[in-house]
Amino acid sequence: MKLRYKIDTSKGRVLFCSDLHIDHSNIIKMNSKTRGHWSDIEEMNSWFKENVWDSLKPGDTLFDLGDTFWKTDIDKIHNMLGGADIDHTNLYKILGNHDAYGLYYPPEEPLRKYYFGLSGISDLLDIQVRHEGVDYFLTLCHYPMVSWNHKPYGALMLHGHCHGNIDEFNESDTDLRVDVGMDGKLAQSLGTPMIDFVDILNYFKNKIGDLNFHGYV
Repeated sequence: MKLRYKIDTSKGRVLFCSDLHIDHSNIIKMNSKTRGHWSDIEEMNSWFKENVWDSLKPGDTLFDLGDTFWKTDIDKIHNMLGGADIDHTNLYKILGNHDAYGLYYPPEEPLRKYYFGLSGISDLLDIQVRHEGVDYFLTLCHYPMVSWNHKPYGALMLHGHCHGNIDEFNESDTDLRVDVGMDGKLAQSLGTPMIDFVDILNYFKNKIGDLNFHGYV
């Protein structure tokens, strides 16, 4: 699904997150380097509620790149998402391999009301972000890609799924691709599960130096 209108950072923050794995009891052990400071899953869940949905402000746009909930009770999910001001915040969902399709698509779709219109839920999303008068193209997918729309023209590729395990490959590779997941190096360096578009730009500008994205490619 492609969004051809511009999302302008002057209207509010443009944020990205992935791989929260709320209620996934083994995730703390599996990713002990990034989550081992939490004593149990409830402590981790509470931290995500406070630092993701409860922290959204009117005008913010959040792109969730998947694997958010792990077999979580629907009432607990509603309580989590209740922190988002859905009347003044744009939420977009890109589905991951651990996301239950029934939460977002018919006939049940209990979570659709939280997401922005009919275009708010998809498996792959192309967006255009305007920042300080410059337009940037991005492809968003739960999984990393080797080719994507507008790649030869400097489009950026944001993904999750890998929990930071291909960070070194992404950094050594010439592609403009980064893992925005909770356990990835970028999110960990910023100390937040929600990565601002400005931080995405800074990450890639540090990689390519003085070139613009199109010139770099």
